[in-house]
Amino acid sequence: MDKLLSTKEVAALLELSPRNAENFLIQGGLYPISVSRGRRRTNRWLQSAVIAFLHQLHADAQIPKQKKPAKKQAKKLELRIADMSTNDLYMLTQRNVVQ
Repeated sequence: MDKLLSTKEVAALLELSPRNAENFLIQGGLYPISVSRGRRRTNRWLQSAVIAFLHQLHADAQIPKQKKPAKKQAKKLELRIADMSTNDLYMLTQRNVVQ
């Protein structure tokens, strides 16, 4: 059986004031258990639920590593002599082209 924590114990765990700790957990969707109507009538929190809530907050706060995009390879221009016209061949061979 899990241990039940008082609001003061949860506040000490979170290093907050009791009121702020209670509001923090309620805003996160974690609600207390009302134990009794006695002299120390207080809300209790399930320890495993509080720890699971903190682990979930930590996991959500982590920045995912972004993968580097793959380098795009330049398309090779395929020139085949069989596909060229006689004009193209003449221009390639007769022009002054710096290579």
